[in-house]
Order: sequence, then structure tokens, then C-alpha cells
Amino acid sequence: MENKTGSARVCDYLYSHGFLEGRYSDITVNAFGTEYKLHRLSLEQAPFFAAALSTRWLDPSTNEIFIHPEEVDASISKIGFDLALKLLYGCDVAEEKNYYAIKLLATGLWLEMQDLIDDTILNILGLMESRAFSKVIQLVTNKCYGRAGYRNLASIEATLCCDEWEMKLKH
Repeated sequence: MENKTGSARVCDYLYSHGFLEGRYSDITVNAFGTEYKLHRLSLEQAPFFAAALSTRWLDPSTNEIFIHPEEVDASISKIGFDLALKLLYGCDVAEEKNYYAIKLLATGLWLEMQDLIDDTILNILGLMESRAFSKVIQLVTNKCYGRAGYRNLASIEATLCCDEWEMKLKH
């Protein structure tokens, strides 16, 4: 049996009982045809949810919201959303990062989760796959992701320049 630290046990507990089972849920988020029984305290770590759940936008007694991220950006998928939620509940998604990098990046950009954005870009740069670069470039140029999008383009450009590639960006 694996001996986990106290913080790892807490993360596992929050993930399994809070996220997967929805115990003591205080908000239901409907997305991708799924009803997620979640917790405002966990969600508010993501600036998107902090704003969406604030009293400026939502009555405090409201316990259900409907979101349609796939309408905002087709690169945002259920798996990317699920992994971002998993992160908000304190779990590591290192194993999934390579396989779902673009979906995680799109979801991170939408939810404004800067740590997820930075980690995913570093992961993509570490893979050094031009196919992944082209997907990131398409993602951040097809939708306006502001400063985070421009930073991603600059990171890719710098990486490609180090390998003596030329990249002309249109704004």
C-alpha cells in the first residue's frame, strides 16, 4: 500500500468525495451535457468561476448554472474541462498533460487558470512537436485570449528561433 503524505491524502479525499461524489455540493454546473455537483470554494480558484459566481453576476441563492464552453472555443472539450476541475480539487494531472495538452491549454485559457496555461505551454515546448505548436498557434490566433495568448506565441517563436526556424506572425 502506498504511503501518502497528509496533503496527498486530503487531495485524494477532496477529489473522490467532493468532486466525484459531489458530497456537500453547493453549486451545480451544467456543461457538456453533464451535471457537475461542485463547490464554490474550489471553483473560485479559477478567475472565470470567481467572476461568474460573484454576487455581481449571480444571485447568492442560485445553486445551478449552465455554461457552454464548447460554443466559445471548439478546442475546449469535456476531457479538458474535467481535468481542469480535477486540478481545482487539488489533484495532479501530469499523466494526462502530454496526451490532452491542447485541450488543457484551451480550457486553461478560457478559465483563466494561469498556472495551468504556463504548465501546459512548458509541456508543449518540452515535447518539441511542430504539430502541437501549430495547434497552439491556431488556438490563440483564432480566439482572443489576450496577454496569455501573446505570451504563448512568443514562447513558441523563441523556441523555434533557437532551432533556427523562421516564424512570421500577423496581428
